[in-house]
Amino acid sequence: MTDPAASVYLYAILRAKTASGFKAFQNVIRCRLKALKMQQIFIEGLSVPTLIGVYDWERTQQTTLIMDLLINADLSEAMASDDVNHTIDYAAVAECVKEVGASSGFELLEALSKAIVDSLCARFPIQKLVLKIEKPGILPDAQKVGIQVTHEVSE
Repeated sequence: MTDPAASVYLYAILRAKTASGFKAFQNVIRCRLKALKMQQIFIEGLSVPTLIGVYDWERTQQTTLIMDLLINADLSEAMASDDVNHTIDYAAVAECVKEVGASSGFELLEALSKAIVDSLCARFPIQKLVLKIEKPGILPDAQKVGIQVTHEVSE
């Protein structure tokens, strides 16, 4: 047997002869099915001009933030149909992020990240979202500062 997944299934079936083994088998199947229904979309290095900062000098001109997004979603229908209407449109995600960034009057990256997460999760069928926001050139001894947040949508 060369398929590692098949080996895991076989092992789980053999252990299923006991009550605890059956529970282990159920967990393996549940995890495998969940993995089949979750794929990832990523956008890296998205430039988002915005006014953000605590200090007055930060709020006098726009800063370009750099954002990375990793979106977990069930894309199985799009994979089967090859139809853009069955997936999360990357351009629409980028536009949503830029809209929130452009309209923000936030002082903190933390508050901006929450607004972006809320907006994306309201518009798209996201199961999990990892958002990284970088703010370059703020500290003299660092290339950039930033925040990374992970949001899981509860079922």
